[in-house]
Amino acid sequence: TMAAWDPEIELNYEMADACLAAMSRKHSNNPIGGSPSDLEYVYSLEAVPIHLLRSGRYHEVGALLSKESYVRRKLRKLGSLEGAKSHIANVEEMNEMVARARNSTIDMCSIFVASFTAMYDALTTAAHQAALKASKSNSRRYEDRSRSLEIQTAEAFYAMGKSLQQNEFEDDAVDAYNHAMDKF
Repeated sequence: TMAAWDPEIELNYEMADACLAAMSRKHSNNPIGGSPSDLEYVYSLEAVPIHLLRSGRYHEVGALLSKESYVRRKLRKLGSLEGAKSHIANVEEMNEMVARARNSTIDMCSIFVASFTAMYDALTTAAHQAALKASKSNSRRYEDRSRSLEIQTAEAFYAMGKSLQQNEFEDDAVDAYNHAMDKF
């Protein structure tokens, strides 16, 4: 039997495509239609996983959440802590939706590991770059900014550890908690 047309799924499908196109235009040398506004770009970074999930495109959102370049851009635009919280919420929502889906072939264990590894790498790189910039500068502003980023990074690692623990990835949770403690 053919599934009934669902306008909500269709709308989310179209919104996901629009978000993906905006993100692609932002990083293109010659964007057709021009580069998106900052507001459009930030919305796209934040909303594309939700629209992909709600349109049933689980493989695509799993791949996106596992890409370090996507996570790095999201953390840069939203801030380390808010970006990490948003990323964690996306992975957890995907986990819930996949659990409810019938006949899903999605391996959520692999997605948890890959998406949190991408977030770990992006957080570590951002913190390292800020510390490097602060060490090369004699400016108090860079030192304060670097310390603020370290605290946000520690809080992000803590949030990651909490999510991993709640989803029964105990060893990975301990690693995330240890990284949080290293930053404090």
